[in-house]
This record gives sequence, C-alpha cells and structure tokens, in this order.
Amino acid sequence: MEAEDAIQQQQKEIEAGLNEEIMKSVSKSLLRQFVSSKPLSFKSFIRERLASTPSNSETNHRRKFPSFYKPNPTSMQEETLEVLRWWYWRPTSASHQRHAERTLLQKLRTPYTLRNVKVSTGSKNEPEEHIHTLILGKGPPLVLFHGFGSGIGLWIANLDYLASNHTIYAIDLPGFAASSRTNFNPTSISDAESYFTSRIERWRQNIGLDRFHLLGHSFGGYLSSLYALRYPDHLSSLILADPWGLPHRDPDLAPNPNQKFYQKWLRDTIAYFPPLSSLRFIGPFGPRAISSFRNDLVYKFRKIFPEWHEEEKRNKGKGIKEMHPIINYLYHSNVATPATGERAFHKLVKDMGWARAPLVDRLPELRMDVRVTMVYGKESWMSSEAGWEVKRRMEEKGKTNVRLVEMERCGHHVYIDNADEFNRIVGEAMEEKERDEEVVERKPKSKQLRKVW
Repeated sequence: MEAEDAIQQQQKEIEAGLNEEIMKSVSKSLLRQFVSSKPLSFKSFIRERLASTPSNSETNHRRKFPSFYKPNPTSMQEETLEVLRWWYWRPTSASHQRHAERTLLQKLRTPYTLRNVKVSTGSKNEPEEHIHTLILGKGPPLVLFHGFGSGIGLWIANLDYLASNHTIYAIDLPGFAASSRTNFNPTSISDAESYFTSRIERWRQNIGLDRFHLLGHSFGGYLSSLYALRYPDHLSSLILADPWGLPHRDPDLAPNPNQKFYQKWLRDTIAYFPPLSSLRFIGPFGPRAISSFRNDLVYKFRKIFPEWHEEEKRNKGKGIKEMHPIINYLYHSNVATPATGERAFHKLVKDMGWARAPLVDRLPELRMDVRVTMVYGKESWMSSEAGWEVKRRMEEKGKTNVRLVEMERCGHHVYIDNADEFNRIVGEAMEEKERDEEVVERKPKSKQLRKVW
C-alpha cells in the first residue's frame, strides 16, 4: 500500500510539473503572437507550445492536455483558431488560408495537385521564395493570373471546363495569397514591375514550361501584358479579362482642386498606405467588412455554393452563422503580412486606381505573332475604350490577330458573371491559335518536299 501511495504521489507531482510547463509555454507563445507583426503558421503555433513538454509516448498524460494540444489535426486547427481569435488582432494564419483554399477546391471534379514552386535565385542574401501553383487537366498549357486581392480559388467556376482540353497552371501572384511574402519594398515603377515578371519567369523555368497560353484578369491582365512584352517567345496567346491599367487617367475624373484641407488630407493619407491596410487595421471585424462590402461575390458564386445561398434565403437576409467560403478565402488570403504584393501594386498606382504607366501606349508594341483576345463586361467599371484603342493601334501596325469581346450583362468579374460564355470565349481563343500553329508547322515540310521533287 505504501508503495502504491508513493507511486500515485509521484504521478501527481509529474502531472503538476507538466501542467506548469504547459502554461509557461502557452503564456510565452501567446505573448509573442500578440506583439509580433508576423503571424505564426499553424504548425509553428502548435510546435512552440509543445516544445518544452515531454512527448505523449513518454509521459502517457494525454488526458491532461488542453483540447487544442491533442494530436488530432481537426480539433487542433479548430481550437487554435479560437485561441488566435482572442489573442491576435488579425485572426489568421497560413493554415487558415490553406483550409479556406481547400474548401473551395473541393468543388472541383477534375483531380488536381498543389505545388509551391521555388522562384528564389539561391543567393545567400535573398530569402527563400515560392509561387503557390494549382495544376490540373491534360493538354496544351494554360496559365492563369488572378486579379488584385484574389487567388487561385476564385477560378473554381472555370477550371473544370478549361482543364478538359488543357493543362491548367493557376498561380497565386508573387506576394499574394499563399505565395511567398518578403520585405521587398519597390522604389520605382520598373522595380515593382520587375518584381512580378522576374519571379514569374523563374517560375516558368522551374516548372518546365516552354510555350503556353496566358490568361489574366484585372491586375493579372496588367501583369500578363507586361510578361508578354518582356518574354514573347514563351506565349502562344494572350487573353485579357477586363484588364486593369490600360487607359490614361480621365481628366474629367481628376481630384477636385477646390477640396477642403481635411478632404485632401484624408485622400492623401488613404493613398499613402497599401490598399488593404484598412482590412488589417480593423482586425477581427475584417470578415464582416468583406461580407458587407463584397456581398455581390457571394451572389455571383451561388451556383458553386447553392447550399449557402439557400440557407441565406431561408434566414430571410439575416445572415448565417458561419462565414461564406468565398469571404473566408478572401479574408485569409489578404490580411497576412508583410503586404509584399500590395506594396508593389501601390507603386504602380496613382490617384486612387489609375496606372502610372498605362499599357495603352505599350501593348501595341507586342510582337506580331502573339494572338490577343480582350474580354470586357459591358456593365464593368473598367471601360473598354482603352481596349478598342489598343486594338486600333495594333491593326494599324498590321497585326490582324486581335479580338475584343464585350459580354452582355457582365461586370468586372466576367469569369464568374457568365462563366459558361467566358469559358467558351477562352476556349475559342486558344483553339484558333493552336490551329494557326498546326498550319505553320506543316509549311516547312511542304516546302522541303517541293525542293526535293
């Protein structure tokens, strides 16, 4: 009996010491998480708390652990999210972004793979960087660039159709969503443009693509155009979906010179910070803000998530308890720090949305053999006038493989406003180019035969 009592007393002492070590680890880690400007990833969050505790196999005290320390990935993730909500102003992490992304991608019918493709040069002074890549389908390659503040998840209404005849490579642009974020701070327009195009080119080399079709939406259309101008040898065709950055600033929309001092100060202050700084500033209220200001996206994706749309209708507009998958994905893809992609984009913008170096003057210089298709929404806030001007200038130079389409009843997000029609237009643009290349490939053979005979 005395031996059993001694063993039980020893076990209690071990448990008391273990709990004390756990609380010390939790306190230190949560304090670091609270004061740090860079959020911990999910794995680091758990690893740091368990670093000073014996393993479960050695202590057999799993029942004494708080629930979020149990080695069950689902419960750990859920409990960690709750801890972060209370102890960190921006309730997000890399694991939350991955979970939000998987929620969208599970709607795909086509098998897919995700890769983080290295794009750093290997220099000792350069941090490790990667571009998050979604790959699916089989056929000629098509690369997708998303718009500002977006990610690969917003292509879910287009991926299955496009992957039926092509191999899709959808990327998170450098500095956005799940791609690497560094402390890069551009000092000029060319510096910001090179940040994107150089990393995209290294991505192309490392993933092993030679020639491909390139589709870009909004800011992704701007970057697609820059890449096409700098690396035309690798493009089969260029497809711009409601592209940003083509026109010069409209003089009629210039700031009012008679603004009061506080109005000008407020405008300049807002323009000084990266575009999504306000979303980070409001912290845990960010998801609600996105849901309020971008509720149109919830409606646009109603066919992809009919269960959410039906539940919202049943609640008669009172909302639902959980965050919509699209809102959840946008939030966790945009509030992470550092704001690398935003800072580079900010250097390219002036006067609240106009490009400092408009493409209307540069895109007509694109090489003659690159087929160009521009797709605009007729109800978009992005005017198609600059697109028509680019088409006119290209045709004056003798470039005939340029097409511009305006989609009825579509706004800026043409890829989801009428996904079926958009998919058809993109498919036709690639098929036309592929037919042209087949004809060109046959010509040398026929000429050679004539010479022989």
